[in-house]
Amino acid sequence: MKIRIEGDTIRSRLNRHDVETFANSGRAEASVHFPGAILQYVLQSDETAPAITAEYEPGVIRVRVPAGVGAKWAASDEVAMESRHAQLLILVEKDFQCLHKGEDARDPNAYPNPAATA
Repeated sequence: MKIRIEGDTIRSRLNRHDVETFANSGRAEASVHFPGAILQYVLQSDETAPAITAEYEPGVIRVRVPAGVGAKWAASDEVAMESRHAQLLILVEKDFQCLHKGEDARDPNAYPNPAATA
């Protein structure tokens, strides 16, 4: 799982393995290890969440997705889930293979890029 933060936008990209983990367990996560600290980012299915929300607690960025919305997204060809939570724009996307990087830099678990030519 990748995370990108720019201004008031948080964007998570999940490859096929991440989406499968989320579908099976209701949770996908990754971490960045800094000297003396860890930043964890979590995508979590939540039966009680009325909408996609994000929260920050020390060391953890957590995006909660209503269980039905997350399950539908994971099982479909739908690419993204999107929500605005206060001023924060939250995007959760399936990660496509990069077309501009060399073969060695490509994630073999990324989804096939629809812009790729056969």
